[in-house]
Formats: sequence, C-alpha cells, structure tokens
Amino acid sequence: MRKLQISFLGLVLVSLLSSCDLLINRAVRQYDLAISPKELSVAQGSSETFTIEVKPITGSLTVANTEVELTTELPSGITLEPATFTLATGEKPKTVTVTVTKTAALLQDKELEFKAVRDGLAVYSSLTLSVTEAAQ
Repeated sequence: MRKLQISFLGLVLVSLLSSCDLLINRAVRQYDLAISPKELSVAQGSSETFTIEVKPITGSLTVANTEVELTTELPSGITLEPATFTLATGEKPKTVTVTVTKTAALLQDKELEFKAVRDGLAVYSSLTLSVTEAAQ
C-alpha cells in the first residue's frame, strides 16, 4: 500500500511539473522577436542596418517593456549600436546599426543571436552576418 501511495504521488508530481512546463511554453509563444532582414552583408569599413520588433504571435499583447540583448560575442572590428535596448509591444521596429572596421576579418554566415525577455520569459531570434572585402 505504501508503494502505491508513493507511486501515485510521483505521478501527481510529474503531472504538475508537465502542466507548469506547458504554461511556461504557452506564455513564451505569445510573442516573437522579428528581425528584418534575416541575413546581412557588410563590407569592411562600412555600416548597414537591420530592424528588430516584438510581435504578438496570436491575438494581441498588452503594452509591456521587453528587454532585448545580443547574446553572441562579436568578432574583433564589428560593433552593434545599440546591442541592448528595451522595446514595447506595438512600438515601431528598432533600427540597429552594424559597423565593420576596415581591418575586420572577412566573415561568412556568422549567426548573431538575440534574446528578448518579457515578464521573465525569453524568446530568441537570429541574424546571419557576413563581412565582405571592401570595394577597391
């Protein structure tokens, strides 16, 4: 009888944890971090821009601040401005500038990952960056 009670409690615990995981995953899927364009090519010694926006996946989200940050370490000679910022749902997309020095190494398909945190829950999105040779 004691083993049966322990087994039953184990099942209840697993069920509760699964429910919590489902609720967390459902909350995370309420919004997306949209990056446009998804691929960016920047020549040595120049700059290019892309945008990041918080978008609801279904329905609408209440206006709330979402912290956005770059989670990937950038190679030497490449900077993002800004690399960390706050966006509100429904706010116009944030423009981010990628600047590459003349001496930066050539780079092909480097994935830059961004994390958005809202109400303690995080979603991720990425941009593929390439650095090309400066035009002569």
